[in-house]
Formats: sequence, structure tokens, C-alpha cells
Amino acid sequence: MLATPTVQYALRALASLARLPEGDSIFARDLAARTSVPASYLSKILNTLGRAGLVEGTRGTRGGYRLARPAADIPLRDVFEALDPHALAQVCFLRSGTECSEHDACPIHERWSRIRNELLTFVSSSTVDDLAPRWGSTAAPDRMPAASEQRIDESRQQRPAVAEAPSR
Repeated sequence: MLATPTVQYALRALASLARLPEGDSIFARDLAARTSVPASYLSKILNTLGRAGLVEGTRGTRGGYRLARPAADIPLRDVFEALDPHALAQVCFLRSGTECSEHDACPIHERWSRIRNELLTFVSSSTVDDLAPRWGSTAAPDRMPAASEQRIDESRQQRPAVAEAPSR
């Protein structure tokens, strides 16, 4: 089970929402820019996450999106179940589309079962809160920021805003 791009985008958006001050919300277009996710695609993801009870959306000038519950109460499993439920299915490693079975076990059934169960435990016990400190505001599409980049980003947030010269 690997996270599809849709799940990865959702995790980036949720991590960013987790970093908002309590009670604040953010417009989808601003969240898209902050997380480097295409805005139209992110809107669809946010709608799905809203139906799953993971985010709340409010319309209007004071509207936007925020987490529906604390980040520590949103296991990654909930995100997979909302956007890619087949990723968590108990599918045989060698027999694509076939349910894993003790009765008709493939040659690597025992090893795959252990790995699959570890993955399920991981996504069930890891939460959006685990992602937020390192992956919440300005992650590039294909990677999380390095620790040094995160420290630079956080130090900029602590200083008063200063106009920066345009980069060349």
C-alpha cells in the first residue's frame, strides 16, 4: 500500500490545516498555493474530506476550510478510507484483485500478511498531528521540507514581515 497522489495531496492539505491557529480557516485557493496542490483538484479532495467528516468548509468572506476535529484525532487511516479505500483492502500480493486468504495462500502469504498488518497498524496509529510539524505549510509536491528548511520557514514566521527583494 502506497499513498496515491490524491492521498498525498490530502495529507499535505490536512497537515497545513493542522498548523492554523485554533478557530481559523483558510480559503481553498490559498491552501492550494501553500501546499503546491492544483486548486481545482484540491477543491474536490476537500469536498470528499468534508463528507468524511475530516474537514469543515464555510462559505463567505469569513469562510474557508479547517479541520473538523483535532489533528491528533485524525488517523491517517481515515484519510485513506475517504479517498482510496482499496489501498487498505486485504489483497493478495501476487494475485492482483484477489482477497488474501489462509485457505488458498500464495507462496509469500505469511510474510505479506505480517507486512500488510504492520502497514495497517501504522496508518491507524499515525495521525495528521504527526505530519503537521514538518509538513504543514510549504511542502513541495514531491518531498517534505528538510529540517533546515523548516527552521528557516519558522524563523521567518517569528520575525516581523519585511519586504524581500524579488529573486532572479
